[in-house]
Amino acid sequence: INRWWTDSRLDLLEEEAMVDGIMMSNLKAGRKLNVTSYSEGVYDPIFLSAAVVATMSPKGVRNRLSTIRKEKEAKTSRPVLSKRHLRVLRQYIIFLFSRKLEKLLQNLSNGLKDHFNNIELWTKASSGGLAYSSNLASDGVAENGSSNLTGWQTFFDSYAYTASMEVEKRYYAMAS
Repeated sequence: INRWWTDSRLDLLEEEAMVDGIMMSNLKAGRKLNVTSYSEGVYDPIFLSAAVVATMSPKGVRNRLSTIRKEKEAKTSRPVLSKRHLRVLRQYIIFLFSRKLEKLLQNLSNGLKDHFNNIELWTKASSGGLAYSSNLASDGVAENGSSNLTGWQTFFDSYAYTASMEVEKRYYAMAS
């Protein structure tokens, strides 16, 4: 990471994201950059700037820095992204959000496992992610090679709905 995030790349991030010195000193000290992105496609400008700078080639970083330094007062130009860079950026963002989703699903699965008879929930972003539906063959093994994995929709339809109805029945029984 330290080899990729060179001083010139960090300088470019500071220029493009227009962040304050505190955030940059935290980054240089090895702390994480915390930004917000929503699933409907609204991204923090700092996140987008960081993603663009992170996926730029070293030559692209040098070219962009020289352009910025020439136009220091005007600062009118924006970075130009090639089609290849856009593909790399898109793949990077997909990878980042897939990894975050899998981490969240794994944490949820671990928390629910003890309460619902050691149920194995699907925790991958692939094969539909939350919409995963296991297609079990005659030997009880799913197409992806795993067995006894339950999709989240199936889990909520069969387990969570039943559990909430039991709580509701007890609540009404206590009220009457």
